[in-house]
Amino acid sequence: ARSHRESRIHPLITAVAIALLVRWMGFVAANETQTNPAFAPLVYAVPILSSLVCAWFIATNRTLELPVAWADSAIDMLRRLRSRMPGAGASQTGSA
Repeated sequence: ARSHRESRIHPLITAVAIALLVRWMGFVAANETQTNPAFAPLVYAVPILSSLVCAWFIATNRTLELPVAWADSAIDMLRRLRSRMPGAGASQTGSA
């Protein structure tokens, strides 16, 4: 078991990111099917394959986590974005 201080990214964020990725892949497959019928099997393959991957993780008792290097890169990117935002370095208290 890991403490909260050891986790790099909250598991909920990882779950939402994976769900959005699978949903996006489904949208792409459905949109491409409208112009090229050869993409039709992907409309069915995306949810089936993602379900099989999830079932494999459950059956092998593994946790679905981002690799540490990816998590560190994401955190660094968020820090850089936050430092570029106006007022990020300034004090928010002010004197009134």
